[in-house]
Amino acid sequence: MSTLFVSDLHLDAAYPAAIAQFDSFLQGPARAAEALYILGDLFETWVGDDDDDAQRARVCEALRALSDAGVACHVCHGNRDFLLGSGFEQRTGCRLLADPTIIDLGGRWPMRPAPGAVPTPGWRPRASWTPARRRSCAS
Repeated sequence: MSTLFVSDLHLDAAYPAAIAQFDSFLQGPARAAEALYILGDLFETWVGDDDDDAQRARVCEALRALSDAGVACHVCHGNRDFLLGSGFEQRTGCRLLADPTIIDLGGRWPMRPAPGAVPTPGWRPRASWTPARRRSCAS
């Protein structure tokens, strides 16, 4: 079984096609996963757990269905949805992760810890990891 990671979806009612695509992902490929990690900014905005926006409710219902199907769902707060709380957890079946959280997948770490985070003993960056470089538009 696989572990899936998504981030920075910024789902918003202004972009219903993006919500529909994420819903299809949750009903399709995500169902075969062992776990799904949403790494911040699931929503463009989250004004509180009592938010009754229909499109956000649709996403929450889809996450609940995935959780109920046995897929462990984990969510990190982003800077756009930092108000996600226990009400979100209850609505979706997702577990909110502390910041920082280091995920150990059988001795493999899928992500490099954030700058300033204290890595666990034995953590080593991938030998192939290098910072992205931008090419000049003029070249």
